[in-house]
Amino acid sequence: MHGRFSCGPAPNLGMPALSCSISELYELRSRGEIGRVRVPVLLHLHGAFGLSETEVILAALARRTGFVFFAPDSFARKMRFSNCQIENCEIGTFPLADLYRRAELLDAVRRVEASPFIEPGPLVVSGFSEGGAAVSIWGGAVQADAYIIAGWSCSAPKNWGWADGLRTPDHKAVLHIQADRDPWFTRPGWRRRETAKPPWVREIIVDSDDHYVCRDERAQNAVTAFLDGIRSARGPVQASSEQDPFQR
Repeated sequence: MHGRFSCGPAPNLGMPALSCSISELYELRSRGEIGRVRVPVLLHLHGAFGLSETEVILAALARRTGFVFFAPDSFARKMRFSNCQIENCEIGTFPLADLYRRAELLDAVRRVEASPFIEPGPLVVSGFSEGGAAVSIWGGAVQADAYIIAGWSCSAPKNWGWADGLRTPDHKAVLHIQADRDPWFTRPGWRRRETAKPPWVREIIVDSDDHYVCRDERAQNAVTAFLDGIRSARGPVQASSEQDPFQR
């Protein structure tokens, strides 16, 4: 799994602040400098153009809230091209992208759970833009405690029915962040968002036309509060339809 690792310092974990590559982390483990500990994990899928400013921001927010941050690099694959064209907001230029992202999500969760140095608890899965679509569509395929979706509408045109809706497990907390005038979702046939959300989904609509919505301070504050709430919750974040998981 290609990507970066960022951690802590997390409260009461006895771990130093770390920022290193996966291979460097394994070397630290082999030398006995770090052991396997139970820590909160934020596993993130980047957008259609690869690792970007969004991942830098989320890594910093994860560090601030005591989460370990993983961001697998989809473009580490050979013959991997972007599925989007920024010039005209065209989507679908690399049709295999959806299957790639599903495979990457499943593989990343498997690798994190099998890590010799980290036992994830809790595990939050997040995604931005194309990565947000993958989390929205395939999030239910992995055992996560909560989800963050940014820069994706959780809605799609009729001919994109396979990508329409939010398919994370019921009663698992979801934070959905989107810019009000995001040009990717103001095109004909696209909807900015679903008209109704279940009580376990918190939606933040930012007054902006910036697709890179995590640049916005309100979005960053929402992510920080969400991660703090998940980390402080006891056990997996679940709720009945009558219970708001954000009020735990």
